[in-house]
Amino acid sequence: VFVAEEYTVQVLTNNESMGSVSGGGNYEYGDTALLTATANDHYRFVSWNDGNTENPRTVLVTSDTVFTAVFVAEEYTVQVLTNNESMGSVSGGGNYEYGDTALLTATANDHYRFVSWNDGNTENPRAIVVLQDTTLIAIFEMMDGVEDWTQSSPILIYPNPTTGILYIVANQVNIIEICDLRGRKIAQYKNRSEIDISTLPNGIYLVRVMDLTGNAVYKVIKQ
Repeated sequence: VFVAEEYTVQVLTNNESMGSVSGGGNYEYGDTALLTATANDHYRFVSWNDGNTENPRTVLVTSDTVFTAVFVAEEYTVQVLTNNESMGSVSGGGNYEYGDTALLTATANDHYRFVSWNDGNTENPRAIVVLQDTTLIAIFEMMDGVEDWTQSSPILIYPNPTTGILYIVANQVNIIEICDLRGRKIAQYKNRSEIDISTLPNGIYLVRVMDLTGNAVYKVIKQ
C-alpha cells in the first residue's frame, strides 16, 4: 500500500494590519491549494513574495512551501491651494499613503499675511494625518486688513473665535451684515445685540456693524 507524501503550504502576510490570507495547510503530493489574499480597508494586495500577482492563486503542491502576501497602503492626494497666488504660496501637497503625515506650509508674500486654512484652522505649518483625498486652501490677506481700520465708534464683538453666538456691544446697533472674505453678503440682521452663525461653515467672515455714530468691520473666526 502506497500513499502520497504530505506537505505543508504556509501562507503569511507581510503586515497583519493591512490584510489577511487563507489557503494554507497540509496537502498530499499533487494536490492543488487555493491561496487568497484579502486586503483591509485603505490597503491593497500587490503580489506574493515570488512576484506572482494572481489572487486567488492556485498552486500545485510538490514540497513544503511558504507564500507571503504583500500588501501596501492605498495612496491618497492632498491638494493645497491659495485663495490668491499674488498674496502667498503653499507647499506640502502631493500623494501620500494612508496614515502618513503631510506637513502643509503657507508662506505669505511681502505686504500680506496668512490668516487661516479654509476649515478655520490657523496652524502654520500644519500637520495632517492622511486618511482620504483632501483639499485645503490657505487664506491670505493684506497686512493692512479691515480689522486695522480706525473705527468711528466704540463697537465690541465677542467671543472671537466663536462656535456660533456673537454678542455686539455698541451705542445702538441698527444693522449687522455677515460677508465672506470676498465681500459677498451672506446674511443681514436689524436691531440685534446678538446673532447666531452656528449654521455657517467653519471659516473666516467679515462682520459689519452699523450703529448711530458710524460703522465698523471685523474679522470673525467661526469654529
